[in-house]
Amino acid sequence: MNPSDAGIHDRVVIMGLLKEVAQSHSLDTSHKDFKVVVLTEVDRLTKDAQHALRRTMELYTGTCRLILVCNSTSKLIPAIKSRCLAVRVPAPTIDEVRNTLCNE
Repeated sequence: MNPSDAGIHDRVVIMGLLKEVAQSHSLDTSHKDFKVVVLTEVDRLTKDAQHALRRTMELYTGTCRLILVCNSTSKLIPAIKSRCLAVRVPAPTIDEVRNTLCNE
């Protein structure tokens, strides 16, 4: 999901989406799995939305795992950066892109 598409209402989208996903029941109740939510362009969220995200992350750590995707970690508030494991992924090379496109 790309919550920054919501513009100035991104805080409401973050809080509502994560709350809904975290509180929904899993289809398979035989074992406890975590729900995974992927949020893209997190660095484009407003500061209010980032603070809401931090609070929501803390509330639902027992049921959800978040994958936060961003282009620049310098635009994230320190409270979010400190609660995440950063995994840097380099851009693909031209050959990798060409091979992927040609193999499709």
